[in-house]
Amino acid sequence: MHDTPPAGPRTESRLKHFAGWALLVALGLNLRPILSSISP
Repeated sequence: MHDTPPAGPRTESRLKHFAGWALLVALGLNLRPILSSISP
């Protein structure tokens, strides 16, 4: 049994999953100062 699967749609889905998390983190970091500046 091989631990590393061949490069294919599996790695693509993993990249998309990572990109989604990165987007969420970036949005959170961008929203944090905006929310703090809006709140008194």
